[in-house]
Amino acid sequence: MAGYVDPHSHHQFSNFSTLRVLAEAGYSAVACLAYLPVRPSSHHTLRDLFEWLVDAETERLRRAGLRPIVGVGIHPRNVPRTGRSDALAVVEEFLPEAQVLGEVGLETGLLSEREVFEAQLKLADRMDKPVVVHTPRTDKAAVLRGELRILEGSSLQRERVLVDHLTPGLVGAVPEGYFLGLTVQPGKLSEEDVLRIASENPDLLDRLVVDSDCGRDESDPLAVMKTAQHLLLALDPERASALASENARRLLGI
Repeated sequence: MAGYVDPHSHHQFSNFSTLRVLAEAGYSAVACLAYLPVRPSSHHTLRDLFEWLVDAETERLRRAGLRPIVGVGIHPRNVPRTGRSDALAVVEEFLPEAQVLGEVGLETGLLSEREVFEAQLKLADRMDKPVVVHTPRTDKAAVLRGELRILEGSSLQRERVLVDHLTPGLVGAVPEGYFLGLTVQPGKLSEEDVLRIASENPDLLDRLVVDSDCGRDESDPLAVMKTAQHLLLALDPERASALASENARRLLGI
């Protein structure tokens, strides 16, 4: 199996030793995506976050022996209280230096979230960047329907989008072409859940992507590797590799 790829993490909150563990475990790349645990007071906070990711985290990932992939974008929980147009201008400034637009999407579906999401998708399309889309824990199905309406109304190609944090009942609700994110993390999915989804949906194996969402909350930085090993109980190595590496590589263009 080629080196593991985790296309959705927040390892900017992890210490350097954790990054070294990933490299030693056979990971080749992890994507650190933009997120703050508090709502920014202004676009200036987002500027500092994006500079941290693009400059400091890129260098730190490389030193740890990992291919640096960073995402910038306005997470739906991080839509600033004021100055949304200024915040979007900061995304436009930093996105050319990043590899991904993310993490973006909707949390509740408020008009402010929808407008920010739509504007960011236009930037990703213009700059030819892949997109990682958040789906929330609450009202996931309803919010996902709203996100899909926005995605389908954009000119962004489906194969440039990972719709993440999906549940077993929702992987089939996403139209053909999009990548389908399976997050192995307490409160989301287990390794057994991923195996069941893969076994019950063989037609989706070229679109399923495993990630950890690892960061400041309870999570396992080695979730992608451990899930790949669990998948080998029922899937051949090529199919296990698709979920833990190859599909993410196609999404990210690496």
